[in-house]
Amino acid sequence: MFNWGVNSMVYYGLSLSTNDMGVDNYIAFFVSAAVELPAYLACLFLLYTPLGRRFTTSGFEILGGIACFITMFLPYGGLRLAIAMAGKFAISASFALIYVYAAEVFPTPLRSAGIGFCSAAARVAAIICPMILLLGEYYDRLPLFIFSGCSVLAGLLILLLPETQDTSLPETIEEGEAIYGFWSCGRKQQKENRQNGMDDYDLEEKA
Repeated sequence: MFNWGVNSMVYYGLSLSTNDMGVDNYIAFFVSAAVELPAYLACLFLLYTPLGRRFTTSGFEILGGIACFITMFLPYGGLRLAIAMAGKFAISASFALIYVYAAEVFPTPLRSAGIGFCSAAARVAAIICPMILLLGEYYDRLPLFIFSGCSVLAGLLILLLPETQDTSLPETIEEGEAIYGFWSCGRKQQKENRQNGMDDYDLEEKA
């Protein structure tokens, strides 16, 4: 839920900040929309690489946070727009990836409810986003600082979750606990069990 909220907050925050880049508003808005297409194409490619869902999403979130941090110190103009839109590219990619990852990490009985709660968190974050932007009236760098810190934190926290690439979706809550565990070591345990000749569903009986 936290990752969904952060992705939504930073995504809409950068989208609503296009008029604060020091360039023509129409150009800034066009670039902001245009960077999303290559971001989604990058997702299609990276979903099937050995990096998996977790590290790819984490990398994009951290990259987006770094871009927001750098943007704080840049003067208004083309360079500020370019770095900010690099952050928009990264956060758009992670926002797309989180949909796939969330659908795979929740067990079947909780999948719909889990995605629903995550989506609700994203909507709440989108509501809060304009209020964060208003903080710029008191200190112009504060909104980007919040976006940067939250994005990097989300990228680090997602590493605690299990990797779901090339794994069977858990059909019950017990299978989810046995297959993935709670911490990131669940993926390592899964590999060890496969090497010992056990499939995913044998783990339920072992648990």
